Amino acid sequence: MFELISIGPLTFFTMLIVVMVGGFLRGLTGFGSAMLMAGPLAILLEPALAITIIVFLEALISLPLLRGCYYHVNWPLVRRLLAGAILTAPLGVWTVQILTQEVAIRVISVLVIISAIAIAFGYQRKSPGSPSKEIAIGSVSGYSCGLAGIGGPPVVLYLLSGQLKPQEMRATLIYYFALIDLYVL
Repeated sequence: MFELISIGPLTFFTMLIVVMVGGFLRGLTGFGSAMLMAGPLAILLEPALAITIIVFLEALISLPLLRGCYYHVNWPLVRRLLAGAILTAPLGVWTVQILTQEVAIRVISVLVIISAIAIAFGYQRKSPGSPSKEIAIGSVSGYSCGLAGIGGPPVVLYLLSGQLKPQEMRATLIYYFALIDLYVL
């Protein structure tokens, strides 16, 4: 799929800084690292390779957290989110592969900007959650994860405006992110 890549020391150092800042953001907030890394890495590398690296790092970050939060996960919610995401993530992966590098960078940038604006303005859902809404949110998340490695914002915004307890929300997000990232890989 990917040719053996050759990157210079400046590109490697820049990538390292981007990943470190993304890791700091993830440690500070619990999410957002993929949003921060997507644009710069897509510019530095082929977008499909950049997204693969992001999804791999996101999955790797989530794995050590799984054991400690298993019993707090809202499993019916995770199943509904995954039901939508599993259907659309391959479409996102396919989309990033067929786009030219220039178009892919623009699409990824637009997704990051829209997500950042929604988070900054504290998007709130206007009606209670339902299984069909959760499948739809999972679908948007799965497509975004496959396309740009940023499946978190739709789910985070949806859950933040709901009624889950903080521990249940954290555990649900950790498991959902780990499972969808592993699936996309």
